[in-house]
Amino acid sequence: EDKHNIVIKGCGERTVWQAADDDDSPVLTMHRCSNIKIIHLAIVAESNSCIHCGDIDTIEDEHSWNEQIVFEKLEFHCSDKLAVWATGCYDFAVVECEVFCHSLSRPRSSSDTAVENFGQDPGIFIIGVNVEIINNSIIVDTEIDGPSRPFGGIQIGGQSRNVVIHGNYIDGGVGNGICLGHLEWIEREVETTPSDNYVVD
Repeated sequence: EDKHNIVIKGCGERTVWQAADDDDSPVLTMHRCSNIKIIHLAIVAESNSCIHCGDIDTIEDEHSWNEQIVFEKLEFHCSDKLAVWATGCYDFAVVECEVFCHSLSRPRSSSDTAVENFGQDPGIFIIGVNVEIINNSIIVDTEIDGPSRPFGGIQIGGQSRNVVIHGNYIDGGVGNGICLGHLEWIEREVETTPSDNYVVD
């Protein structure tokens, strides 16, 4: 929180940044930070996001936003949550990164609630102004069974402006490759018998 003018540079995949086994918090959390660049390392998370920037509860307060943030040539490994979750960002860039979305810790179920939102996250989610998502890959293993397969892809939340998404490779998820705007849960109008057994081609 409130960190500025920092560069963290690793030695590629040999540099691995991950939370302790008993820590389910994001590997990196940023709030009201500026001029931060993280480059050339691997970030691994299982139960939470690799990187969590901002706070959805304070997004209306632009003084709480992160500014001039660059993630470049990173290798993300995530499971139940996202590689990058960022809300309230100015001049935010994700460039030449690889995102590998691994199997969920449990299958999605028709009993999951909108509050839990389990297994519904994309690979990258951003709300911001002047956002660049360029030459990344977001890959989900197609051998993972449908209910345990992450959504993958990229989502740009509502209120974002001046967004460039270019040259990205997206493969294997069960969600949209690129989603613009928010998704909203609605109540089922007709009672049906949900099935937890479905196939994804």
